[in-house]
Amino acid sequence: MGPEPPLEFHRRRRVAAQVAGLAASTSPTVGVAVIAGLVGVFWGVARALGGAGSVPPHWFYIPIIFAALRFGWPGTLLTSVVSGLMAGPLLPLDVRAGTHQALSDWGMRAAFFIGIGQVVALLVHQPRAHSLSALRIARIDRELRRALAWSELEVHYQPIFDILGRRRRVVGAEALIRWRHPKRGLVPPMEFISAAEATGRIIDIGSFVLRDACSRVAHWADLSGDTRFAVSVNLSARELADPALVSRVAAAIRDYGIEPQRLTFEITESAIMEDMDLCLEQLAALRAQGVNLAIDDFGTGQCSLSYVHLFPVQSIKLDRSFTARITDSERGQVFVGSIILLAHTLELGAVAEGIETADQLELLKAMRCDGGQGFHLGAPAVPDRISEALDEQRAERSRRLSNNEPSHWLRG
Repeated sequence: MGPEPPLEFHRRRRVAAQVAGLAASTSPTVGVAVIAGLVGVFWGVARALGGAGSVPPHWFYIPIIFAALRFGWPGTLLTSVVSGLMAGPLLPLDVRAGTHQALSDWGMRAAFFIGIGQVVALLVHQPRAHSLSALRIARIDRELRRALAWSELEVHYQPIFDILGRRRRVVGAEALIRWRHPKRGLVPPMEFISAAEATGRIIDIGSFVLRDACSRVAHWADLSGDTRFAVSVNLSARELADPALVSRVAAAIRDYGIEPQRLTFEITESAIMEDMDLCLEQLAALRAQGVNLAIDDFGTGQCSLSYVHLFPVQSIKLDRSFTARITDSERGQVFVGSIILLAHTLELGAVAEGIETADQLELLKAMRCDGGQGFHLGAPAVPDRISEALDEQRAERSRRLSNNEPSHWLRG
């Protein structure tokens, strides 16, 4: 019996991980169980330290912990103070069985309420470096499920330019997810993408972005008049590992009747290196559909330069951190120039991300970088703005043919 195919092996591993992490994405029942468990722990600790054996005083931890989970430290501070007052001398919630609390006992209990509440709030709402608490992930996942159902998610697009010609031309756009929260306004992707990746909700989000891109790309390609025009869609490691990815892409292409080459999928180096065999299998299947592939944030991950030729990609995208350095040092210029030269040697396109200044743009043009994107060229915008810009570009092209007028991109 031969080795298990990479896709099947990865599917089994993913199922095991989902079972192990079930509590992270389960409904509020888990939250109730956690809070009840914590109350029991606090009661046990208090009794071991000589406190009251009665349970009622410790039920005040329920609103305190709930406030910590829902509102963070300000909410739990207010709730802790109110709970401390209620559990004070006015109520027979004793520290020593059968007695009313003395002022010192009330103060100690109030301080304990505040301390516990702040610790829970800190643990739940700590800055997300590389990990999120299970409770926070579950909360974000529930909100994202609602956001998908209530159309709170929207896709913005950042134009990608051909920067080598005498006049810059829009030759594509990158699809970028945005969350318009009813209470918090526009939520940055960095605040929810990690949680979506952890729970698998990223697959639903990715499907939403893909279908939005497919619904627009044919019209934009007609407006641009450029055979190269394509919309770029990001693929996460979780999506790349999904056995249904290729069929989902094929269905979207078929449903919207678009040419496959109008889609470019961007994959980060970290996603590629997570499971190289699986990645090669999935990328080959996607490429067989006729779509284009690009390595995103090139130079920041674990992918060695020697691996680039193994992947069926058509372009690489230089990370914005390298673009930022080319005006700072000659070494930065040499490094970026070497990556562009490598791409061209392998017959790949090179696109620079994060172009913020005219100096960066001129240096990249001198290095013969094929394309670029960034706020200096065009900010992410709603789809209608991209349509307007392409329409303006087409009108300018027509005017040039008759009047020889210069063209420009109206920056977002």
